[in-house]
Amino acid sequence: ASSFMGQLKYEFTDGKVLVNDEDVLDMEVDERALAGLFLAMQYPSEIAGVTNSDFLRSSINARRGEGNEISLIKFIRQMEGKMKELEMNPEFAHRYLNEGSSGGEMKRNEILQMIMLDPKSVLLD
Repeated sequence: ASSFMGQLKYEFTDGKVLVNDEDVLDMEVDERALAGLFLAMQYPSEIAGVTNSDFLRSSINARRGEGNEISLIKFIRQMEGKMKELEMNPEFAHRYLNEGSSGGEMKRNEILQMIMLDPKSVLLD
């Protein structure tokens, strides 16, 4: 799964990986994410100083592009609704990304990210 997202220690020697008729192997890592690929990792990283909500809103806005950012109100409403569906504590939005989270919390957070980002393809590691 990591190789599809551009992990440099792996190399494809033949073939193509097509998403919307584009070979993702010719793309940089960020371009793969912008094209709609999402990698759910077995052990997601902790990022101190970045809240779950800030990370998610920045990710959504990166996919939407400049001039098409999601409004803060719409984002908050969407995130709160999806967190409720996933039975997540609303305070989780204000915690640092995966910092001190249990394995189950990390997985729920990745599911929240998948739902909110609405990727075209999801790779589960």
